[in-house]
Amino acid sequence: SCKVLDASHMQVYLNSVIQTSGYTVNGVGNSSGGDVTFASAPANGVNVLLRRYLPLSRDTDYQPSEGFLESVVDRDQDIQTQQIQQHQHAYGLLEDQHINP
Repeated sequence: SCKVLDASHMQVYLNSVIQTSGYTVNGVGNSSGGDVTFASAPANGVNVLLRRYLPLSRDTDYQPSEGFLESVVDRDQDIQTQQIQQHQHAYGLLEDQHINP
């Protein structure tokens, strides 16, 4: 599992085909990570891949004289770290973790 900050950041593949339904993302925001529960278990031998994917954007706009809240900064840093990991994966520096049910 890996930490996900939004359920839309988790991509689910069965035999390399992205799924858009039939599962629920659990543990969103938990530092121990998120996982997926399938409505119906994938068949024996089906390769399951869970991949975190974040849009490459910046959502936080810090303003002068505005509160600098730890929770906002922490989430912002988590997003940046996950985006870096995403790039590492794209360049082959991180490997996929496949799950065989």
